[in-house]
Amino acid sequence: MKSFARFVPLVLLLLALVVSPVFADGMIIPRPLPDMPAPPNLTIKYHRVNVSIENQIAVTEVDQVFVNEMNRDLEGEYIFPLPEGAALDSFSMDVDGRMVEGKLMDKDEARKIYEDIVRRRKDPALLEYIGRNIVKARVYPIPAKGSKKIKLKYSETLKAENGVVKYHYPLDTEKFSPRPLEEVTITASVSSKIPIKAYYCPTHKMAFTRKSDNLIKASFEKSSFKPDVDFILYYTLSEKDFGLNMTAYRDKDEKDGYFLMFLAPKDKMEKEEAIPKDVVFILDSSGSMAEDNKMENAVKALKYCLSRLKPADRFNIISFSDETAQLAPKGLLQATPENISKAKKYLENKIEAAGGTNIDEALTEGLKPLTEGKNPEYIVFITDGLPTVGQTDTDALIKRISERNKSGARIFTFGVGSDVNTILLEGISGKNRGYPDYIAKGEEMEVKISAFYRKIADPLLSDVEISIPGVDIISVYPKELPDIFRGSQLMLVGKYRGSGPSAVKLTGKRGGKTYTSVYETTFPASDERNNFIPRLWAVRRIGYLLETIRTGGENKELVDEVIRLSRQYGIITPYTSFLVKEPEETKTDHWKKGSLPAPVTTNAPGDGIFNQAQRAESGAESVAASGKIRDYKQAEEIRNDENTESVKTILEKTFYLKNGWWVDSEYDGSEDVKSVKFASEEYFALAKDQKMAKYLSAGEKVLVKYKGKVYKVEP
Repeated sequence: MKSFARFVPLVLLLLALVVSPVFADGMIIPRPLPDMPAPPNLTIKYHRVNVSIENQIAVTEVDQVFVNEMNRDLEGEYIFPLPEGAALDSFSMDVDGRMVEGKLMDKDEARKIYEDIVRRRKDPALLEYIGRNIVKARVYPIPAKGSKKIKLKYSETLKAENGVVKYHYPLDTEKFSPRPLEEVTITASVSSKIPIKAYYCPTHKMAFTRKSDNLIKASFEKSSFKPDVDFILYYTLSEKDFGLNMTAYRDKDEKDGYFLMFLAPKDKMEKEEAIPKDVVFILDSSGSMAEDNKMENAVKALKYCLSRLKPADRFNIISFSDETAQLAPKGLLQATPENISKAKKYLENKIEAAGGTNIDEALTEGLKPLTEGKNPEYIVFITDGLPTVGQTDTDALIKRISERNKSGARIFTFGVGSDVNTILLEGISGKNRGYPDYIAKGEEMEVKISAFYRKIADPLLSDVEISIPGVDIISVYPKELPDIFRGSQLMLVGKYRGSGPSAVKLTGKRGGKTYTSVYETTFPASDERNNFIPRLWAVRRIGYLLETIRTGGENKELVDEVIRLSRQYGIITPYTSFLVKEPEETKTDHWKKGSLPAPVTTNAPGDGIFNQAQRAESGAESVAASGKIRDYKQAEEIRNDENTESVKTILEKTFYLKNGWWVDSEYDGSEDVKSVKFASEEYFALAKDQKMAKYLSAGEKVLVKYKGKVYKVEP
């Protein structure tokens, strides 16, 4: 039986594939030698990029070093496919002590160069760059065992659509460097007269720093790394206190479009604009909390949380084992310096680890003072065990707590170690607009809980709702919208039908008063630029489906939907391993004699395996399953943690390597197939369609379905 935990590296790996490359960064294509018609590509030593965006004018500086690892001099062509609409500012390359100028060539000239290289090197990879202008320069000599440094700078104007600005840098070098780069560095500075609200990189784990409402900085650095996706950065602009902006993807031939909506507050809101909150900290004091310094670490974490309370906040502390004890039995305390000092002493002197685990009574007592609903109300619940006293049935306990939460308090649960009832914690938090988290043995509890509390320290808008008139909205995630805090941002992803303008309405509560704001946006009938959005939606939907299966049991329709999404979008799940098998010959004659690759199938475990392995309420495997489902549900960065050779995502399509062929996941084996010879005139005629050209770039042997026809490209 395969556990969900064994799929974790593959899950992270496949998330990296949801953004397809559009064009590559600079490369040197070596010219043929008398005894070597296709010399190997040059190794790229390092790749450094500095991006400065000011009021949507982006200036990009590129610094690359190429290494010739051969024992002979080489000659080559340096080509850099420019982003659409970009202008070359400068180009420099040292050749025998003098600087060589690069030549800018339009897309028609560039196409001839691309096609010539494809024919000569039998490598279709360059087809994906057809339709782009290029910078071209002759590079000679490239000394044996030597290097060549190239610098260039270009500028472009970035468009803001629905208040969303997109920057795209070509960083796909995997095909052109024989080995990983020693260093890849990207630094970006974004400034704007209009306040910057949200910022988002779906392709790389960027470190963001907000300097002000009008300036953000970001950086990415990695060693021994082969980039295989382009770098994409989004940021949103709005003058409002809460910026709500949208971008979308829509294939004109499909009935459904996909949207990604960003909601973020301005950074510098006045102190009085932060909403007072009510917080109840509930701490497990059963005997097992004495082990591994768990109680000591929990006390440190709660002391930090207490020190972050605002004077207008109210709070209480409840400890529980067989029974409960409270700092303030009569109700919530105002967060005055005196009461916070009293609470810290209570944690130090009044709580001892002993007895059983009465989760039912602890949460019931914690909810009693949270009845007003005027201010945001939160419960922070920390436990390391299973319920052993009072109500212990998981489903009944989840139902009971939800029914008693009359004011809609958010419950955030923290499970310490692996001896926790994960399904119970997930159910309690999920039904009460919070989320579960887990602290593994050896993990710093103080660090994790403190980091969580910093996120909820300053609520700015609670009970958030977004209504979208004018189009039909379906399958939106997250299903329950969280509160908006200072420094936070919400990403909402979903599908839509119809198109046209929409007056999106945001409502919420601020200090007991209703806040309303309207945002004009447009849902496009066709827009194929943001092709990562469907896969981001699919990952989050899979997370929702897996959570439903895990907590409610397996259902064939849900499992089939997980497998379908997994296969279509190339996302590994507990039900799909992509260790594809040949179909039975009796199903079709298309591949009996090996003339065609078989359609892609997925290996799914037997009925009930996910339920049997993951329905367990506790244990390390159960904790791992819960954590990975949360990763699906909250997926944001779509990045590469490892390399893969069996799956490619190009635009909206997923291709699987099947017996040497790259096979379109949409091919089911029943369609008529048209054969096309690689690098023939017919082949390049197909490549005049830029979308088809990118599909053909998958490899020399491709089976692709496009506009209702299936094409088989073979040598």
